[in-house]
Amino acid sequence: MKSYKLIAVLLIASFVLALTGCAPKVVKETVVVEKQVEKIVKETVVVEKQVEKVVTATPEPKEPVTISVMTFLAADTPEVEREIMAEFEKENPGYKVELQFVPFGEYFTKLQTMIAGGTPPDVASLNMENLQSFAALGTLVDLDPYVQKDNYDLGQYYPATVQMHSYKGRLYALPASFSTVVLFYNKNLFDEAGIAYPDAGWDWDKLIEVGKKLTKDTDGDGRTDQFGYSRAWWPMYLWLNGADLFNEDKTRCTLTDPAAVEGIQKMVDLWMVHEIAPTPADLTTQGDWDMFTSGRLAMYPTGPWAIAPFQEITTFEWDIADHPPGKERATFLFGNAYAVLSGSKNPDAAWELIKFAAGEKGESIRQVGGYEIAPVKAAAETEFLRSLAGKMPAHAEVFLQATAYARTVPVVPKWGEISAAIDEQLELASLGKKPVKDALTDACTKVDAILATLE
Repeated sequence: MKSYKLIAVLLIASFVLALTGCAPKVVKETVVVEKQVEKIVKETVVVEKQVEKVVTATPEPKEPVTISVMTFLAADTPEVEREIMAEFEKENPGYKVELQFVPFGEYFTKLQTMIAGGTPPDVASLNMENLQSFAALGTLVDLDPYVQKDNYDLGQYYPATVQMHSYKGRLYALPASFSTVVLFYNKNLFDEAGIAYPDAGWDWDKLIEVGKKLTKDTDGDGRTDQFGYSRAWWPMYLWLNGADLFNEDKTRCTLTDPAAVEGIQKMVDLWMVHEIAPTPADLTTQGDWDMFTSGRLAMYPTGPWAIAPFQEITTFEWDIADHPPGKERATFLFGNAYAVLSGSKNPDAAWELIKFAAGEKGESIRQVGGYEIAPVKAAAETEFLRSLAGKMPAHAEVFLQATAYARTVPVVPKWGEISAAIDEQLELASLGKKPVKDALTDACTKVDAILATLE
C-alpha cells in the first residue's frame, strides 16, 4: 500500500511540475496575442478617421438666402434704398436682397393682391395709417419676440416713431423715416412781387392775403397760370381749426362738430372763394408737385421727401417755413417703417434685414440721400442738417422744429375704408356738388358704421 501511495505522490508531483514548467510559455504567448489585438484595434481606428475626413472635406456649397423687399421709400431717388440693401449684402454675404419699387399710388393695392395670392414679399414698407389695418388682419409678424431675443435697443429711436408703428401694444414694424409737413415757397415769385418771405409772424389771414397777390393770369387769357397756394391733406385743416376726426377713444366720428365743419369749409374756400389754390379740375391737368417744380405755384405744403428731387430745380430758388397757423398751430407728423410679412418664407432673415435698414447704418445712408428724417436719433442729429449744408432749403432746421406741434393722423384698423368714405364726400363738397356740412354728415354716418365693427 505504501508503494502505491508513493507512486501516486510522485505522479501528482510530476503533473504539477509539468504544469508549472508550461506556465511561463503560456503567459508569454498570451502577451504577444494581446499586443497583436491592440495593434489591430489601433489600425481600425485610423481607417475610420480617414473615412470621416473624406466625407467632411467636400461639403455642399450653401446658396445665399434671398430676401424679397417691396417698398415705396425714396421712389423718386431709388439709389438711396439700393445703396442700403447693397451695404447689407456686403456686411452679410449669406443674404441676397431682391428689391422692388412700387409707386405710392399703386403700392397698397399691389401689396394686398400679393398677400391674397399667397405670394407676399418678405419685407414691405408701410406708412403708419396702413400698418394698423395690416396688423389687425394678422398679415404682419409681431416683432416683440425678436426684440426681446436680440435685446434690440428701441431707445435709439424717437419714442413717437416707435409708438406710431405699434398695434394694441405690440410692435409690428421698425421705423425707417419720419417727416413733418412745412411750407415750401418759390423765392423768385416772392421777390418778383416784392413780398417778404413767410415767417413765424404769419397767420391764416396773412396766408390768404399773400396767396391772392401771388395768384395771377400771366397771359391774359382769363385762366389762372400761377397759383399762390395749394392745399395739404384735409386732416390738417381740422387741426388748424381746433377740431379732430374722432373722439378721444376713437369710437365716434366728430366731423360734424362745428369746428370741424368750419375747418373743412376754410379748405374748400381756398379755391371756391379766395381762388388762390388750384381746383380739383386744375389738378387733373397738372398736379401741385409739377406746378411747383415748373414755377407755377408760389407756396406748397409738403415734406422732406421733396428735398432730393427739388435739388434738380434750376429755374428758381426755394426755401421752407412753418406753415401758418389757424386757430391753432398744427401740421402732420408722418412715419414710414419696414415690416416682416407673416407669409414670409424667411422671417428670421427678414428681421436681420430690417434691423440694418432701419438701424443707424441704414438710416445714415438714407439721411445722406436726403430722404425724410431719420427716426434714429444719432443719425438725425448728425446727418440730417449736415447732409443739406450748402443745398436748398437754407432753413432745413424748420423740419425738426415742426415736431414741437406736429400731429399724427388718428390711426385705427380699416383706415382705408374710413378714408375712402370721407374722401368720397369731400370730393362732392370740393366740386360744389354738396354743402360741406351735408357732406361731413354723410361721411360721419358711414365712418360710425365702420367704427362699430371694430368694437
